[in-house]
Parts: sequence; structure tokens; C-alpha cells
Amino acid sequence: MNATFAGRVESLAGVEPDTQGKRSKGYRLPRMEFLVEIEVRLPTDVPEERLAALRAAEHDRGTALAEAGTVRAIWRVPGRLANRGIWEAPDATALHDALVSLPLWPYMTVTVTALAKHPLAGSCLGLSGVGSSAEPSGDH
Repeated sequence: MNATFAGRVESLAGVEPDTQGKRSKGYRLPRMEFLVEIEVRLPTDVPEERLAALRAAEHDRGTALAEAGTVRAIWRVPGRLANRGIWEAPDATALHDALVSLPLWPYMTVTVTALAKHPLAGSCLGLSGVGSSAEPSGDH
């Protein structure tokens, strides 16, 4: 059984079953990993109540993206309204769509680097639990 992806015919070997029913025919296409670097520069003339509403909406949307598996890990950059994260999406267009869905998008400078597996990856401990926190921050 084959599936067409990006103009090529790819085997379904290695395609994960879609246990949440989000893709047709019960399969989820392989996803890419991206290093996403976000810097937020808020204008000084925005009223505090508007900033509070934006931060709350940003936290809610970020939580939804994390729960969907799009944001895999995230870290703050100390001393700045900035973060670095590992994001996952089927392709760069889907990643872009996720980024522009963030309420603070108009105030962000975003740098994206596509990531590829490294030969040493299997020897590394990985990121399990790293970047997660029980405390919501609301900051980028």
C-alpha cells in the first residue's frame, strides 16, 4: 500500500497510526522537527489590560499546540521575552500556520531551523520531561 506525499510515492512503513482520528484513513503522515526561536517585542503604547488579554490568549493557544504535539519542548531565554522550542509539523507550511495562530504573532520575530536526525541521536538521553513545567508562564 502506498501514499503520495510531496510528489513522491512513499511506503506507509514508518507512518504512525492516527489514534485520534485527525487524518483520513487512520494514518498520520511523518512529521518534521524544527528549532523555533521566538523573540517578542511588545509596543509600549498598548494598554495593560490589552497586554494581559494577549498574554492569556497566548498561553491558551500555546497550551493547545503543546497538547496537540506541535510544541514538543520549550525553554525561556533568561532576561528576555523570548523562548526556544522544538516544534513538530508535517511540513513548513503547517508550522507557519501554527506560528501565525499565536495571538502575539504580530509582535514576534521568529527564526526557524529544520532539524534532521544525527547519527549520535540514539546514544543521547533525549528530551523526556525537559522544558515542561507545572507552572504556566504566559511569556515567550
